[in-house]
Amino acid sequence: RCLVPHPLRPSYSNSKYVSRIRRYYSDVQGNLWLGCLHNISLVNFYHNNVERVERNDATDTRAILQLPSADGNIVTASYGGKFMVYDSRLNLLSQERIASNVYALHYDRKGRLWIGTKGDGLIMRDAAGRQTVFLHDVADTYSISHNRIYDSKEDSRGRILVATYGGGLTRYDGYSFLSFTFGNRRLSLRSNSCRNVVEDRFGRLWVSFDEGTDVIDLNSYQKAEITSKVGDINKILSQPSVTVYRDTKDNIWLLTNSHIYRFSFDETGNICDINTGKY
Repeated sequence: RCLVPHPLRPSYSNSKYVSRIRRYYSDVQGNLWLGCLHNISLVNFYHNNVERVERNDATDTRAILQLPSADGNIVTASYGGKFMVYDSRLNLLSQERIASNVYALHYDRKGRLWIGTKGDGLIMRDAAGRQTVFLHDVADTYSISHNRIYDSKEDSRGRILVATYGGGLTRYDGYSFLSFTFGNRRLSLRSNSCRNVVEDRFGRLWVSFDEGTDVIDLNSYQKAEITSKVGDINKILSQPSVTVYRDTKDNIWLLTNSHIYRFSFDETGNICDINTGKY
């Protein structure tokens, strides 16, 4: 089956289509937030409505995240380092500068905010606002593997997974970092240019690289074999990857340089359906 692209245009008249999307985020209400060049767009599927607001700092939105509070406000971070909080109607509530070159945001179960930067390492901000900065140290084997952070996630075991662009995949257990890179004797990844990582409901990590996608078993930290009843999954995974995403129905979406794929799974974790779109 094929996925059909649909252009988005803000609901008010004489407006341009939403373009040059840098980041996307689906909130718990089912709205889609899009970080674009110098602006933020909000897609409300229930009301079939698209709204857009310009950023007052005229920089790109590189990270979007819903705050862990009842009001469901959204925080966005720009490459310039400004954090801006919006409500569900795109009203700007607050703004502050926390870190520069921000590329990734993630809240863990302990209420800590993890901020990934492009070149300034990984920042952990606790509920009291105290910050800890993790930087690569060539003399410390257990430091973070690289200072260019493109993504961070908490896995089902409570560990923080960090996708670095140049140092592969790094796992933080609360005490030290354990890194997996290309040629690593524990687990050799496809490359060190790691873009993002997600965990599926079967305890497997889908890791996106410039050179393709790896699927890793979370228990053994070895490559997981994926069986597909439809399509050549190994050929798909070998395509240069842009990002990978898990939706609320536990499908895995994979965006490559030329295609978008949606994988659906049976109860044993095998792929039972692949939807494909080309752009």
